[in-house]
Amino acid sequence: MSTQFVHPNAVIDPGAQLSPDTILESGCHIGPEVKTGIKVRFGAGTQVTGRVTIAFNVTIGQGVAIVGPFEIKEEVVIGSRSVLGCEIAGASQLESGFIGVGAHIGKDSIVLGRLFIGPSARLTPGTRLEGDLPGHGLALGSPAALSHFICDCGQPLHYYGTLGLIHLARCPYCGAENRITHVDLDKARRILLPNGQSGPEMPAWYPPAVPVE
Repeated sequence: MSTQFVHPNAVIDPGAQLSPDTILESGCHIGPEVKTGIKVRFGAGTQVTGRVTIAFNVTIGQGVAIVGPFEIKEEVVIGSRSVLGCEIAGASQLESGFIGVGAHIGKDSIVLGRLFIGPSARLTPGTRLEGDLPGHGLALGSPAALSHFICDCGQPLHYYGTLGLIHLARCPYCGAENRITHVDLDKARRILLPNGQSGPEMPAWYPPAVPVE
């Protein structure tokens, strides 16, 4: 296997299937069931074990721990010192964890295993996600609640109409059109649970949403 950059003290199991342009910084440890697409970067001290499939253009920060089974789609960013899958969400019916296209996991976050994170969803730094996060949702807190829905550019969406059970939304910043289901919108400001469910409304003292790092 020829890679663009592998630090001398990074450890790659011979069974791992890494793209030729994978970058591994100092202290990385990659297990035998890890597969990557092109342009994946593992930050220093990152450990990935279990069955983990990573698509292309994925950036993983320093000191991240990922325990499979997990599927990570393209354009995902995982912030430094985040922990994914090291503790299983016992009620989840999924066979593996899933992180959708363009999702951002803020630094120091914890994502329990076998949960769904939808496309363009975001976790603010320090979030503990114990349930499924819909696409375009912004989660915060411990346990995480769904604060609101955001555009791909990170700005809150404005709703202007409905189409059946779909809420039509437009980004006031970039003008992009988005559609949020009635079921997902009903989860706003509620604690997220596995299997697409939601719990009680988030307490008034929950921290305000902050930019993802």
